[in-house]
Amino acid sequence: PAATLADPATAQFIELLVPARYGGLQAPFPEILEPVRRMAHGCASSAWTIGFYTLHNWMLALFSEQAQ
Repeated sequence: PAATLADPATAQFIELLVPARYGGLQAPFPEILEPVRRMAHGCASSAWTIGFYTLHNWMLALFSEQAQ
């Protein structure tokens, strides 16, 4: 549901791994693991969805600007 993405987006969770040049917080990748683990205790599906979404943002940020 939309709320699954709305709450983490409001909390800037999704922006943790987005590069600063794109308005993100540019946190180191390991910093995302603990919040996802905590989330999984309440809802594994939500944790997987948010972790998957955030991981892809991080992976795409590793590409050169030309590839992006």
